[in-house]
Amino acid sequence: MKKIIITTLTILMITTFAFADSIDSAIKKSPVSKNATVSVSVRRLGLGTIAYEKDSHKLMNPASTLKAFTTPVIYDQLGSEYVFKTQMYKSGKDAYLKLSGDPFLTSRNLRHVVRALRNADLKKPQRFYIDDTSIDNLEYGIGWMWDDEVSHFIPKYSAYNLDGNIYTLTVAPSNDKKTVNVKTPYGYSVSVINKLRVGSKNNIHVSRNFWEGSEKVTLTGTVNSQTSVDIPVYSPKRYFMSMLQDTMNSANVSYYGSFDSKKVPADAKFVQEFSNPIANMYSMILKNSNNMIAESLFKVAGAKYTKLQATTSNGVQAFENYYKNIGVKTDDIIVVDASGVSRNDLLYTDWMTNALVKIYKNDKNYNYKEFLPMSNEGTLSNRLFDLRDYLWAKTGTLANTSGLTGYITTKKGNEYAFAILIQYTNEPIEEAKKLEDEIVTAIYNKY
Repeated sequence: MKKIIITTLTILMITTFAFADSIDSAIKKSPVSKNATVSVSVRRLGLGTIAYEKDSHKLMNPASTLKAFTTPVIYDQLGSEYVFKTQMYKSGKDAYLKLSGDPFLTSRNLRHVVRALRNADLKKPQRFYIDDTSIDNLEYGIGWMWDDEVSHFIPKYSAYNLDGNIYTLTVAPSNDKKTVNVKTPYGYSVSVINKLRVGSKNNIHVSRNFWEGSEKVTLTGTVNSQTSVDIPVYSPKRYFMSMLQDTMNSANVSYYGSFDSKKVPADAKFVQEFSNPIANMYSMILKNSNNMIAESLFKVAGAKYTKLQATTSNGVQAFENYYKNIGVKTDDIIVVDASGVSRNDLLYTDWMTNALVKIYKNDKNYNYKEFLPMSNEGTLSNRLFDLRDYLWAKTGTLANTSGLTGYITTKKGNEYAFAILIQYTNEPIEEAKKLEDEIVTAIYNKY
């Protein structure tokens, strides 16, 4: 019996060490390992046992891999049947527009609601109020970098979400190819300092001085052919008001007063609404890594949990409660937003794989891993083609930071949760992604 036990232990050690060597050699060969911190954790799904770890207890910025852990919280509170509603009400000669922070709301949807005022005998409202009380007025996350304000991947968010809180500039060389023309969006006042010049390729840089407090951007670089530039609006509320006024004009609803904030009176009569179901929003968070949708839904989930206003801090309360209920401690990590954009967010890979195992065991009403992008899908496009149908994972990218976390079914048919965080690298981010792919491939081949 003793000999059998020793032999068994020897086999286990050989297997474990062989696996460790394959990951370790991939890390050692990568130029990223010269100065970056590379943290890895791998756990067997059914047992929850650790198969491999390297610096797995170091707190690091998770970037967008955090969405893999905030989305289950949102789903736990809102499910798949929740609906965002933008509603119009009437009280006497006054109109009330009630907002829900719908991240899918567009100007065209808004037109559908405004047109209903004509049939409600409100072609000329005496006053027009907006009920924005369901969500707080904090438009930017704690620990978000001010110089990210011109990135269309990180727009502000609020009750006034509209058109993704992004507007588009169209740029093109003039007919004589000597200058570059810039076309601004219709119905929204934008100041553009055009320093673009005609060149051999489209290479446009956008800058904005956030301290100026206005919708003014500077464009520099070169333009070779017509292209579009997406820019996050400086003020979602101001943009919403502009589009609302334009929509009312086109719908022949005459109103020239101010749009003040006021809660819908209890005796107001319902006029019309536009609804967007939440179901399609989950894939936008996990597969497309949409930050604005993640943050908006996290706030609403917090409102559902606390029965109070939709705020990020209430979303964090829902986060802590969710993981407490599935047996994952949160007192040694820091989460301040839903998307991982904040530099204040801190996770460690051992926590991440433990959470993934517990989520997998407790997702009674849905198969959570199916929410995550597969190889060559969404943010995993052009990556890990050979692992299609075997890998479900969330990517993460910030300056000098990269991550990948999720589930994998190995060549032998075993299921694992894994987490990889790479930080403080001065190599191109593509090198970090390449290392992640090599680590995941080693997991697939060896286990």
